[in-house]
Amino acid sequence: MDPSPPPTLDAESPPDARALLLLNAIMERINLGNTPEEVLEVAFERLRALLPYNRIGIALVEADGQRVTLTACRCDGPIQLPTGYTGRLAGSSLEEVVRCGRPRILNDLEAYSAAKPDSDSTRLIVREGMRSSLTLPLLIQGRPIGIMFFSSRDPNVYTEAHGALLRQVAGHFAILIEKNRLGAERKRAREELRRANQELEARVEERTRQLQKLNDELEVRVRARTKELEARLYERTELLESLRRTQQELVNSARLAALGEMAASVAHEIKNPLAGISGAIQVMRDNLDTGHPYREVMGEVLAQVERLDHTVRDLLLFARPTRPRPVPLEISALIEKISPILAGDPAFARLSLRVEGLAGLPPVDADAHLVEDVLFNLLANASHAMPAGGVVEISGQDLGHAMAVRVRDHGPGLSPEAIEKLFRPFFTTKVRGTGLGLAICKKILESHGGDIRVENAEGGGVVVTLTFPKSRTRT
Repeated sequence: MDPSPPPTLDAESPPDARALLLLNAIMERINLGNTPEEVLEVAFERLRALLPYNRIGIALVEADGQRVTLTACRCDGPIQLPTGYTGRLAGSSLEEVVRCGRPRILNDLEAYSAAKPDSDSTRLIVREGMRSSLTLPLLIQGRPIGIMFFSSRDPNVYTEAHGALLRQVAGHFAILIEKNRLGAERKRAREELRRANQELEARVEERTRQLQKLNDELEVRVRARTKELEARLYERTELLESLRRTQQELVNSARLAALGEMAASVAHEIKNPLAGISGAIQVMRDNLDTGHPYREVMGEVLAQVERLDHTVRDLLLFARPTRPRPVPLEISALIEKISPILAGDPAFARLSLRVEGLAGLPPVDADAHLVEDVLFNLLANASHAMPAGGVVEISGQDLGHAMAVRVRDHGPGLSPEAIEKLFRPFFTTKVRGTGLGLAICKKILESHGGDIRVENAEGGGVVVTLTFPKSRTRT
């Protein structure tokens, strides 16, 4: 109910003034945003000063324009026609009211119901005791949106003047209903927009997850493919490098084979005359007195002949195919064996050996005599690199699949250009030397299935690394 007092009316107030006051009260409700049901309560209480009624109802046209539904109803007695009731609009007498936009007055509902037995709504309000009705269209800019009914238990109570007055009331109700409809539509649109936004966000989030998953999968596939391509490229690079090395080795082998044949031929041609020269000089020197001045000259000649004989032996060793006879060999035992020999040789008198990490290492499959030749050659190079003497370090390391022996001197080291050419036959950094020592060492190591590597050591000097395959049988 409306808490504000009704407008003050007196008997002398003109009808228009009364209607205006009532309409203002209804407008206040509309401006406050009240619902049609609430405003209908106000109208039901206050419009009695203008016309008689016992029932007021509002029906709205459905969206299809074919039916109407009672949405609000107020009655001072029992209700037979409740809210929610739906009736046919098309083809009914109400269609004319809506189409023409004019009020309809029925002052004898019983007679009308008898004449229109198919009008179910008329029959129901007659059962409520209603005998007269005033029907007004609810229009918005000429567009029908519903119907407003005033009904009275008394017959013959409504006039055209009532219709003209209540058209204003109906107009305000139409505005209120449209306002509420638009508000409901906006609310529904906002709700639909909110749901659509939530759905869109959910779809975007799901799509983002899918894209992220696809991106992750693509990244994994790209990484895998990249690794695969890198592996293939590495394999091809290794294959090309292996082919290059093989080709170079074949060229070197052919060149070394030809060089070896020539060296062997030259060595054989020189060896016999050298032996004869050496024997003749020894006989001549032995026939001279001890203090004879030529005796010293002949000794120097014999020394040069011996140096030439060593060169010839190196040529023969380089030219002769290396066929090692490998047996399980402990490098530490071999070092112990050659140490006394080094101590008694003037060429190694200034060298001091420091052996580390060889004891306890597994044996290797190697020819002891050939490995001994390699070690003597390396120690001779160390002696040449340190003419004033010094320490030569010999160490070992278990590589798992093989065993490494490192020989290091503390000389001045070598230039990168010299290291690159070290294993070429006849290349030497010495004033006197055949240049075959390291070439022979490389040949010996390769015949064992091993390798030899020369590099400058940190802190100075040169370190030579010999790699031998491990022995398959333990000693």
